[in-house]
Amino acid sequence: MAGTSQHVIHATTTAAHNNNVKVMFDLIDSGSIGQSAMEAKNLGINALLFHQPYSEKESLLFLDKWDMIKGNTDLPIFVSAKINRENVNKIISIKPDAIIVGVGITGAQDSAQEAQYFANLINKL
Repeated sequence: MAGTSQHVIHATTTAAHNNNVKVMFDLIDSGSIGQSAMEAKNLGINALLFHQPYSEKESLLFLDKWDMIKGNTDLPIFVSAKINRENVNKIISIKPDAIIVGVGITGAQDSAQEAQYFANLINKL
């Protein structure tokens, strides 16, 4: 997680890479998302995870921080944001490298049907 000391992050990425494992950097607890995105590659990070906890009332307000991340890195950025049918197009519109759909599938009445919906949507891109 981005709020961890750089020494710990670098030691972790070094150990991971020595074992042929890639590391995704969770930006959730970063003091400065843009700075964390900028420094990630030098710390040995392979990809970034952008998500912010939010209540249903806050909707997709965390996406206002997208430019601070995207403008400060060339690493792949994965977005996870309680993605569902109502907000997936907004998430796709910012053009992340990938989206992670969790509760939108696991919380659905018919998980298989919901997974198929997202698969079809992504395959159309």
